[in-house]
Order: sequence, then structure tokens, then C-alpha cells
Amino acid sequence: MIKIPGPAMVCNAADMGNFMDYRMWNTRTVDANVAPASLAMNILSVAQSAQGVDGPRASYVRQIPLESLVLNSHGYPGYLGLGTGLYAANVGAFSALKGKVVRIYIVACDIAGFRKNESHTGYLDGPGFCRLLAQTTGALVIAPTAKQRQSKEDRRDGIPFGYIDDYEGQVLQFSPDGQSKIWTPG
Repeated sequence: MIKIPGPAMVCNAADMGNFMDYRMWNTRTVDANVAPASLAMNILSVAQSAQGVDGPRASYVRQIPLESLVLNSHGYPGYLGLGTGLYAANVGAFSALKGKVVRIYIVACDIAGFRKNESHTGYLDGPGFCRLLAQTTGALVIAPTAKQRQSKEDRRDGIPFGYIDDYEGQVLQFSPDGQSKIWTPG
């Protein structure tokens, strides 16, 4: 399992079923009718409520960025099935999050993969989508290139608060400067 740095928010797609829900400092179930702009405004509201304490006697409270955002849904290369869907053409809705979120963990099948579309007339560019999301939000984006699943034990026992289950296959990290590399937890 992967410990998610906090404060963290998770957006679980409503169609994932209870066994695939993660729980964080702020947990939201996203219905299929939620548009990207509405989702982004909700995330922004949560990010603006994240506070930390500074000073030797913890007397000064300040706003801090949301350390982690987990987006948990079905997907395929370049498409996240959260709400009405998130893809390159509408990722600009997340520009309001710039400077408010440090890293985004995407838990969705093949989201960072690359393959031909079903009609073989073009390509599904997962790396391009993830890179654009990183550049738009100013956050590191961590995303898998393979199908994702939960083990029987995780489904039976549940995922502890503040964790996601391990990724399957290769995982990539995309930075706001356009660079990408293989990601390993830790």
C-alpha cells in the first residue's frame, strides 16, 4: 500500500463501488453528472481550507497547499472517467488549482498509457494528457500505464485511511515543467 501525504483529498467516482473507495482527510464521491469545472471548484474549496500551524507554540495558523489529491475512477489512455470525464480538451478547468495542490495521484486503468484508438485512425495519448494536467495545475502527476485492480485481500479487508493500494505495472511522474520519469513510491 502507498501512504498518501496529507492533508489529502480523494475524489472517488461513484461507479467504482464501495470496495474501491479510498478515504482521506477530505473524501468526495463524484457522481457521473459532475462537470470538470464544478469538480475543480470543489477541489479548490477544499484546498483553500487546508491549514497548517507555524511558530514555536503553534500560535500561528496559515493556509497550506493541499499536499495530495487522489483521483480514483475508470479510465483509459488520456481519459479519466470522473464525473462527465476529464481529457485534454477540458483539463483547463483545473487551472484554478495552480499552486493549491502539490501532487496528484491518479488511480485509473491505463491513464498514462499510449495506444491506437479503436478505429485505428489516431492515438490515445495518456502521457500527453498527464503532462498537460501537471502543467495546468502546477502539481506533480503520478499515473499508471497499466490496468489497475485491487487484490482480494484489499477488497476483503479494505484500504486503511490515508492509503491507496499499490499500482500495477509501470507508473510515471509528470512534472509541471513538462518532464516525466518512472515513479517509485518512497
